Amino acid sequence: MRTAGHNKNVRVWDSIEYKLTYYKDFDFTHFQHIDLKYKPTKGRHSYNDIIIMADTETAKSIRYPLVLDNYVVAWSIAFRSFDKNLVTLYGHAPSEFIECLSKLRENLPGKDIYIYFHNLSYDWPFIRKFMINAFGKPQKQLNTKSLFPLFICFSNGIILKDSLSLAQCKLEKWAEDLNVEHKKAVGFWDYDKRRNQHGYKFTPDELTYIENDVVAGVECIDAFLHVLHKNISSIPYTATGIVRGEARAAGGYKAHQDYVKVSPETFAEQLENEEVFHGGYTHANRYILGEVYPAKCKDICSSYPFTVMTMKAPMTAFFKVEGPVDIDYILKENPNYAFIFRVKVFDLDLKDLRNPMPMLGLSKTRQTINAICDNGRILRSDYAEFLTNELDFSLFIRQYKYSKIIIEDVKAARKDYLPKWFTDFIYERFISKTKLKGVDAVRYMIEKGMLNAGAYGMCAQKPCKELIEEDYETGEFKPKEDVDYEKEYADHVKSVKSFLPYVWGIWCTSIAQLRLFELGECVDYEHGGIWLYSDTDSVYATKFNDEKIKAYNDKAIEAIKERGYEPVYWNGKYYHLGIAEDDGDYSEFKTWHSKCYAKRDALTRELKITIAGVPKKGVATLKNDIKNFKPGLVFDGITSGKLQHKHITVDKIYMDAAGNEVGDSVDLTPCDYLVRSIHDVDFNSLLEEEVEVFCYE
Repeated sequence: MRTAGHNKNVRVWDSIEYKLTYYKDFDFTHFQHIDLKYKPTKGRHSYNDIIIMADTETAKSIRYPLVLDNYVVAWSIAFRSFDKNLVTLYGHAPSEFIECLSKLRENLPGKDIYIYFHNLSYDWPFIRKFMINAFGKPQKQLNTKSLFPLFICFSNGIILKDSLSLAQCKLEKWAEDLNVEHKKAVGFWDYDKRRNQHGYKFTPDELTYIENDVVAGVECIDAFLHVLHKNISSIPYTATGIVRGEARAAGGYKAHQDYVKVSPETFAEQLENEEVFHGGYTHANRYILGEVYPAKCKDICSSYPFTVMTMKAPMTAFFKVEGPVDIDYILKENPNYAFIFRVKVFDLDLKDLRNPMPMLGLSKTRQTINAICDNGRILRSDYAEFLTNELDFSLFIRQYKYSKIIIEDVKAARKDYLPKWFTDFIYERFISKTKLKGVDAVRYMIEKGMLNAGAYGMCAQKPCKELIEEDYETGEFKPKEDVDYEKEYADHVKSVKSFLPYVWGIWCTSIAQLRLFELGECVDYEHGGIWLYSDTDSVYATKFNDEKIKAYNDKAIEAIKERGYEPVYWNGKYYHLGIAEDDGDYSEFKTWHSKCYAKRDALTRELKITIAGVPKKGVATLKNDIKNFKPGLVFDGITSGKLQHKHITVDKIYMDAAGNEVGDSVDLTPCDYLVRSIHDVDFNSLLEEEVEVFCYE
């Protein structure tokens, strides 16, 4: 119900024409006409019903000997309420930004003022000392990891929040995906141009750039609020937070009861579970490194959602298994039980040295002796010790031989399908994502994120993350000391907000990895097919066996049907979870190691790269010739846009020679990337006898 106060506020802002305004030319008393709202909590904690996005643009000069002065040269802050953009203010120096915030604080009626930055981790160092000098040290701050604050709260009610964690993409893509009115003005700002805080006049293009950055931001957040039926005080901090809220509501209190039933009793047991966990499998065939092959890519449609909907995972707490346990006990005799156990194996070696995809990761072992590795995957070792589960162990047994194996510290839990409320929730997200594509950009983006995060991300969240604190004097981020993690863990399990067991995330990735290797079995080895590369839910190969692909897909379709779910029919097409789909045909494919490959689309002839840390536009370095992709090649930072981040902390704010106010900063410098090939050993020398080309039985 609209109040008289609301109607009056609307009339005031309807009489004010939106425009980009220098902050000193704006009457801040207008902000007294913003709706005052209260949180549904004990007491009357108020907030201002207004969406605010701020941004800074920076420059740098160099002092001898090579000391960088990084400083703010422009800032902008946009305001949106009553379903309209109200005003965008701008200025030059950080002290002016603080003055703007102070005036805002004086005139906004509510306690909490939420101000978003799209990538707060970059802007925060530049304004940190200025804000602390004006408003005191933050009362509360949450950091997802070192140097990455999620939110920062000051005692005067100003709360800085990171919208990048909510969007999970750059502002340019966010605005395009949501199709909001304003888009990022790409190319309107020359980052190499020298500017100062005083005596510099922005060009029209520069003003458009700093305006669109923040106006696009408030429009994107507003779009989220409308679709999620949230307000500025209740919107989650992250994309995962969005899906957690809806999933928690779907599961109800029963979901929390199941969580308590499945979760380990102690934090020490939880840490063992985390040791078993692994992410997606990514690897390059060591025998084809540097060679150019034609390639086809098969991608598993919604791999993790399919896995969650069809898998059996632990549904009770683990209990200790007494007495000796052998391989058959785990892999054959108890199919309805999940296991976590320690393996000690001697003289392990690949059964077939031509196997292009060894599964055992060196990083997941507790100890090895004389291990020989292929890009982080073990080929042979005199000894290895690791924690595992029955699923990963089944793949290990298929791939490796050994002289002796010891299984100990065995724990078991009854396993079954996941609760129907959860699999229904995932299925509904898949339906929505499928039917909203090209229809509702905002809801499609949210549903797509909810499908991926809901199916896997929520289950893979550690119950107790390391608490990171920021030292406001030194700018350092350090783990909080003297944390009682046993108590933190016990409190987490008791909390009614806890509802998805971590072990489900473990079993999800293990089953998804098995299905990836099953897809690898569909390579047409009988006719010279080669498994070139693997990446979590996709396989690159020179040839696939169509009959095997069909059998793989039929099996997936049947598995979904057995769980009571049908394919989604939309616009004359059936959409199936878990099937292997064509995801590209490439006339050229070349790799040097995991997350380092180049490929040319057979249809468009476009050459593309996927190299960890190198932006896609770095492909220009290859000069449209895949032969140039070789060890020793340097993807220069200027061409690729790859930047090195260096955090600079100063003792106190100072003025440089040009009169610029300088505080802490982040220096961005173009950074080169050197292509290397990873060869740990001459693999041909390991072949003591003739073996067949690797193919699963």
